[in-house]
Amino acid sequence: MVSFGILFVYIVFSYLDGMTATLCNAGLVLFGVIGSFYLPESPYWLVKKGRLKDAAKSISRIIGPKRRLKQKRLLTETVTLYEKEKSEGSRRHKKDSALQQIKLFKKRRNLKALSFLLLIFLLRELGGISTIFHYILLVFQESNLSIDIFTCTIIGGVTRLISNILTSVLQDRVGRRKILIPTTFISAVCLIFTGLVFHFDVESLKIICVVAIMIFILTVSMGMGSMPFMLLGEIMPMEVKFVGNSIIIVYFNITLFLVLCTMPSIIRIFGVNFLFLLFGSVNFATSVIFYFLLPETNRKTLTQLQNIFK
Repeated sequence: MVSFGILFVYIVFSYLDGMTATLCNAGLVLFGVIGSFYLPESPYWLVKKGRLKDAAKSISRIIGPKRRLKQKRLLTETVTLYEKEKSEGSRRHKKDSALQQIKLFKKRRNLKALSFLLLIFLLRELGGISTIFHYILLVFQESNLSIDIFTCTIIGGVTRLISNILTSVLQDRVGRRKILIPTTFISAVCLIFTGLVFHFDVESLKIICVVAIMIFILTVSMGMGSMPFMLLGEIMPMEVKFVGNSIIIVYFNITLFLVLCTMPSIIRIFGVNFLFLLFGSVNFATSVIFYFLLPETNRKTLTQLQNIFK
């Protein structure tokens, strides 16, 4: 839906005046607000409140009503995990205290999970995904391309939408590592190639740079576009999930704000070629970090995920 919304914005602002385009976007926001009322509640939270039937219904909505064996298994795992935490002396079921959860970060597995997720979201923003999508018109304009920049922008939006559809199909079949490692590496190659072409001002290769940018959009959307948020739900231990996820989201938005505020100045001072080389270098470093440190979370049980950094 995010990709569709971005594509929608690209299209309406390319062909409509500012006021009409803004009203169209407001309609999409209203649609999203209405849709949020139909989101399923967290099964773990429902189990914690003793609402087992509602937890079973929530799991059914999340994974599909026909997968009954998996529904029963996930419900059993959720109840078992809650009972285990309860038997170990955790008082989260009696009183949800942010201070209590903060103290639980003294545990090695909780601190490692938080630190690793903070690193992932930092690399996500320094890898250029938000900058390219938010300033794609400025990037194409500074690149002095001979083709229409609005057309390039719309093509980029379509590419991102296709990429997210592919991700939804592949993520559970292929796994997180097999998606994130190659996509970050390919993103690095595309950006470094584009940065070098613009640095040496090779006019004959600039049209190929458009293709390279589209490949970057395709690969980064498949990997760092959505995967960090999936890992956030999978890696963060249940006992600190409320505070941990809140820390990550606040940190992500602050990082996003700072990156988006500084990038236009960086483009003006150092040029768009420096930007591509910077993002490419970060993506290459990210692929190396993922190769050595990223655990595979696909097809892991809830208990295995909780102990992944133990």
